[in-house]
Amino acid sequence: MAPRPRDPRLDELILRCGVALLEERGVTGVGVEAVAARAGVPKTTVYARWPSRTALRDAVVGRALAGVPLDGGLDELVAAEIALVATPAGRGAAQVLLAARDDGDAPPRAVAAALDERRRALVQALVDEAEDELDGTAADDLVSALTALIWGRGLIGDPAPATAALPADDLTRLARLFARDGREDPTGT
Repeated sequence: MAPRPRDPRLDELILRCGVALLEERGVTGVGVEAVAARAGVPKTTVYARWPSRTALRDAVVGRALAGVPLDGGLDELVAAEIALVATPAGRGAAQVLLAARDDGDAPPRAVAAALDERRRALVQALVDEAEDELDGTAADDLVSALTALIWGRGLIGDPAPATAALPADDLTRLARLFARDGREDPTGT
């Protein structure tokens, strides 16, 4: 007899409950037992989908990151990235990525994919704003620098001061300056 197929609605319920726990308790609160209890399912149901606490945590953080909007132009995307650092999903992503690095593992696919999608959106917004004066490689380098500033400041201490130290307006001005390669901006932005 073939095993019964998994119900994708149950997968979704478990992930939603995991994201809720992430928002309430942080990444350390996302455990198999806690998520199973919240979802009202046995732990074996969770383990059938994610074989370990780490796999479940990575999937939950990836889901939480995937839910952060990627709409708008460069200004909105930089502001959203700054705000993300201060969220449980952002802090969870940083913890998951650092733990993988410390263990010598590859970044978890769900987390890496969600962050890569954000990175591509920032690169595209920057290229669009530069009006063909900036190629994709230079935009990618700039986005690396911007995300390092944003995430690095958020990881050093409390993300709230980081947003004050790196306002979105200043970062987008820096991006525009880089895109123009130091040429004078006739618009004054």
